[in-house]
Amino acid sequence: MIKQFVIINLKDDLSPEQIAGRAKYESMECVSRETIYRFVWEDKKKGGVLYKHLRNKGRRYRKRGASKGSRGMIKNRVSIDERPTIVNEKTRFGDKGLTSPQ
Repeated sequence: MIKQFVIINLKDDLSPEQIAGRAKYESMECVSRETIYRFVWEDKKKGGVLYKHLRNKGRRYRKRGASKGSRGMIKNRVSIDERPTIVNEKTRFGDKGLTSPQ
């Protein structure tokens, strides 16, 4: 009975969290969101399509702390050690020495 309840609600595009809450609200058997996710992944291994009704369509989240992201990185950036020597003279506007154009 609980499997049918989960399948029907998944096909209505409810999240496992919502399904677990609704089951608790309707005084059905207690089922956790983790159990629902396990059920969905087992269904996927058997060739089922329940995973396509999940919010992310079966794609896993990227773990935020595990690896450095590439956001904010400038492509083809040049190190400050490779800047021209004229910049050190600070004679041109924009070289952090002059405050107004000449």
